[in-house]
Order: sequence, then structure tokens, then C-alpha cells
Amino acid sequence: MQEPNKIIPLAEPDLRGREEEYVVKCIRDGWISSSGSFVNKFELLIAKHCKCNFGIAVSSGTAAINLLLQAMDLKKGQHVILPDWTFAATANAIIHAGMIPFFADVSAMNGTLDAVSLKRAFTDAKNRNIQI
Repeated sequence: MQEPNKIIPLAEPDLRGREEEYVVKCIRDGWISSSGSFVNKFELLIAKHCKCNFGIAVSSGTAAINLLLQAMDLKKGQHVILPDWTFAATANAIIHAGMIPFFADVSAMNGTLDAVSLKRAFTDAKNRNIQI
């Protein structure tokens, strides 16, 4: 249970590195949005990390989920498990793709969808005759 007045940071930035230098470079190069050397480098590093030929940077997590759902062999009307502690955009992307969100409790220890909570979600779906 959350302590009263305890703030849980949503996306607290860590700016202890060369971020200022990189932002200035982006401004000077004229690329502060969807392209440029940093985006290209990021795509290459992600591809290498994932042992893939390509990596694609997108503008948001919602756009990434949309692309993922389109790329997978999922059927309209199929249920998709997602954490119950998330943005509405996560469920909206699933609905937009014609699928049905199935919320799973997150871990009380770290607020993430872990193996234990995922197993509970599959058991819950099975008990409710829901195909995941």
C-alpha cells in the first residue's frame, strides 16, 4: 500500500551524462524531432542489441504498441494481457487494433507485470473461459 504523500515518479530523468551536449548538437544540426544522427544511431544499437537486422524508432510508446499488434499474428476479438497499472493509451492501442484488453495485476513489490502476476492472469483467464 502506498504511503500517504509518497510521490512515485512517472519518468524521472537521469541527466548526469552528456545530455546537454547532445541536445545542443541536435539543435545545431536542425534535428530535434523524428530524424537525425541520434535516431539513426539508436535504431542501429537497438537492432544490434536485439540481434535483428533493423530497428525502428517511433514517436511514442503508443505508436510502438500499434506497430507491434499489427506485426503479430493476432486476431480481432482476441484478448491481450496488459498490466493494470499503465496509461490508457496502452489499452486504447489494443482496442484500436480490434482486440480486447485483459488486465493483469502488477507486482506489489515493484509495480511491474512479472512472471507471478502474468501466471495469475493466465489462470484467471482460463477460469473465466477467456482465450488469451
